[in-house]
Amino acid sequence: MGQVQKRTFNRVAVTQAPALSTTTAMQAPAPASTAPAGDIRIVTDIKTLRTTAGVLNDVVYVKYHTYNFDNGGGFFMWRTDATLTDANNYFSHDNNGTIIKVAGNTTGRWVRQYSGYVSAAFFGITYDNATQAIQNAIDFCWHSQEADTPTKGSTVFIAQGGYMVNNILLRNGVAITGDTQNSTILYAKLPNEGGTQNDYLLSIMPGPVQTSITNISIVGRDSNKGCFHFKGITPPEGYPHAGVWNSAFKGIGISGFKNHGIYLEGGDNGRMPNQFTVFENVTVGLSKLAPAKTCALKITGQQGQITFLNSAFNGYDDGNMKFHTGHVVDISHVETTYSAVISFINATFQEGDYGLYINYAENITVDNCWFENLGVAVTVDGSWHECQGISILGNRFANAAGYGSLDIDAGNIRQGTCVNVINSHATIANNYATVSQINGTSSNNYFITASGINGEPNMGIELYGNSHAPALSATKGITQAIAVTNGVLNAGYNKLLVINGATTPVTTINSNLNAGETLTVKSEANGIIFQPGPAILLPNTGGLILNKGEIAGFTKLDIDGVATYQLTSLVK
Repeated sequence: MGQVQKRTFNRVAVTQAPALSTTTAMQAPAPASTAPAGDIRIVTDIKTLRTTAGVLNDVVYVKYHTYNFDNGGGFFMWRTDATLTDANNYFSHDNNGTIIKVAGNTTGRWVRQYSGYVSAAFFGITYDNATQAIQNAIDFCWHSQEADTPTKGSTVFIAQGGYMVNNILLRNGVAITGDTQNSTILYAKLPNEGGTQNDYLLSIMPGPVQTSITNISIVGRDSNKGCFHFKGITPPEGYPHAGVWNSAFKGIGISGFKNHGIYLEGGDNGRMPNQFTVFENVTVGLSKLAPAKTCALKITGQQGQITFLNSAFNGYDDGNMKFHTGHVVDISHVETTYSAVISFINATFQEGDYGLYINYAENITVDNCWFENLGVAVTVDGSWHECQGISILGNRFANAAGYGSLDIDAGNIRQGTCVNVINSHATIANNYATVSQINGTSSNNYFITASGINGEPNMGIELYGNSHAPALSATKGITQAIAVTNGVLNAGYNKLLVINGATTPVTTINSNLNAGETLTVKSEANGIIFQPGPAILLPNTGGLILNKGEIAGFTKLDIDGVATYQLTSLVK
């Protein structure tokens, strides 16, 4: 079999902050200009503007915000709106970007004149002083959604360059965009640079938040921080929900964090989910120092209607075949609160002991995705509560069970499986499994493993259309072995069962199959009796006796809305 090529992605791997560029270098402000340009005065910077009062509708041109060539200059108009002179109003305060107050003046304010994006350069962004400038721009856009504001904006633009940031609060109705993913880069500040630790670089305000972020790379620099934290926080009075809603994140690169790259933390009271949100062309890679508990994507609590499209989630490879020992992507419940209707389409999962781990969730779709360099590619864990409606369709598994034939570090999983289903219902169809080389190592793994809980077959797997070399096709546990209890055969979602004993004749079949589906039963004991009656339809009234090795098929019917099982095949 041909060599499996490891997929690589365009990551920003810089861990040290770059040198200052000429556009952000610290230079002393030039003196104010006194040369008029018609009726428009010209001043050098925002500091000088604060010493220059005007009268209604005066216009002043400011050359730059703080330093030459910082792109923070522009036109300002003197306004006397009531909102500008009301001390309780946001717009009466100097925000260092769009509203400038002249010291000692209470009659008006300078209001920036612009159209389109609200540039972070308006607020004096520099390489090592970016947090406040970006936050001021976000806060301005948020407040400008109010009625009767002197100026408005909704999208913050961050020009190309590298910027050191600490903690940024995302607000409802405010979008953020960079130039391109590889040219606008945010770097996490480290503790010796004034950065805080053990939190997240970007988080959301209480209440529902609708936002979008595009065309940015975010580099953790091996800090203890995580990148995005979208937590449903108790909403303000009058708001029924919290969390991120109807939002979009596109063209984002995340790398080098020791905490979760993206953490969607839904609330647990039914009012605080993250919902109706799309992540497109988002790449997450963890720091090589990330502990096992860290995930590229972590989802807990209530979530719904979330799509990950053309996105990549990577643990790490330290370059010596040592991979992340935890979950690359983790979807978990919080008590009885769980996620539902989440889709991964054309996504990638790589470089970890566990690729996608699902612990009690419903309607999770994994469609046409790439799994590579993994111990266990997909885990569907219904140990606490069965998972329902899990669809694993048309995916490629490459060295994704026990890392295939790779010579991995001893600390990683040496024997694994592409898909492991525990006490859950899953459809596994049209997938393809391959390895770099078929040898004793790669042939020692499984394509699918499955198990119930305490001997109960509360799981079922629908399999069809999967392809792989024979040596990669091993499965275990799909055929469940159970005993008949009090005359009842509890089949759960299973379509194939082995009966290993019966103390009483089978009078009832219970299953979660749909009408028209067939349950196939093989006997591993002599004298298993199926007794005819309203629930079991047999061709004669004498009943059916299955001895060891014999197989019978029962098709579920719904005559008059009553579930019955008709014997439709028999191998004696």
